[in-house]
Amino acid sequence: MMKRLMLTLGAVGAMMIASPTFAQEEKAGSAPAAPGAPAAPAPKASPPPPPAATTATTTTAAEPKKKAPLMDLNTASADELKTLPGVDDALAQKIIAGRPYKGKDELWKKKLMDKDAYAKVRPLVVAKQPKAAKPGKPDKPAK
Repeated sequence: MMKRLMLTLGAVGAMMIASPTFAQEEKAGSAPAAPGAPAAPAPKASPPPPPAATTATTTTAAEPKKKAPLMDLNTASADELKTLPGVDDALAQKIIAGRPYKGKDELWKKKLMDKDAYAKVRPLVVAKQPKAAKPGKPDKPAK
């Protein structure tokens, strides 16, 4: 019996809190007029903003920024690796010693970096795989 009373009071309280929220959603001037009352004039729309001036800076800003090429973990030198955020001499040597990488996430999986450091490096690197020779017929000798 007590549970039923608490649930009822909770539901009534929720309705009391929610009803003013729904009442505020109506826009000013959109409420129906009382019968016999003159119709209120529609609100005027604001004038459109003036067109922006076309300059050389606006056209270059519209062009997408070119991204720097991704650094390959399997071929980068120690000096190149040290340009990455959070990579020092010791970490660069550990990365080189752990090659080849199948994916850049192996930096984190092999515990070379913690999650925070990996999150900073992840968008800057890639682990490209060497191109393997296509299996099939061997090359024919020239006649």
